[in-house]
Amino acid sequence: MTIILRFFLFLFVLLNLALAGLVIAGLFQWQPALQAVETYFLQASYMSRSWWIGLITVCAWALICLLFLIPAFKPKKKPKKVKYINTTSSHGSIQVPMETVEDIAHRSAATKPGVRHVDVSCSRAGENVVTLNVTVSADERTNESYLSQEVEESIRHDVENYAEVTIKSLNLKVEGAEQSSQRSKQKVQ
Repeated sequence: MTIILRFFLFLFVLLNLALAGLVIAGLFQWQPALQAVETYFLQASYMSRSWWIGLITVCAWALICLLFLIPAFKPKKKPKKVKYINTTSSHGSIQVPMETVEDIAHRSAATKPGVRHVDVSCSRAGENVVTLNVTVSADERTNESYLSQEVEESIRHDVENYAEVTIKSLNLKVEGAEQSSQRSKQKVQ
């Protein structure tokens, strides 16, 4: 919670307590409370100083109440539906989220020298089988064929060992510095 929100919450509670105290005191016929209510709300003549103080108090109170009621009317976001890959081994079965497989492939490719950017998408190809589409942006001085071979071996090894899923096909696209810069320019336009 931010400091400003805490301040407003404290102010809201303080004003609620003051209002509750004023109402309770008025119910028990406490003269200063009755006098404040009568002066600022009941007997204030139109456009007088007392009338303005009462109006400002009511408007400030309504604004503070609205500030605290707005979050109650915000629609709640539906939780993102997670897609899983069911894996079975000698120890039992487990559900691995596709995002986890994508993260493993992304980290595996990003750790190779000469890689600038990695995009990964994963799809389920069957029980315990996935298809990976990987796009790698390479540096200018990197040998693309060597990088392609290194990244593919690394992704296959890491995904199959850590996530315990089989890669049916790994569609790897290695872009040089010119291709990736042209693609980023097209996205900007």
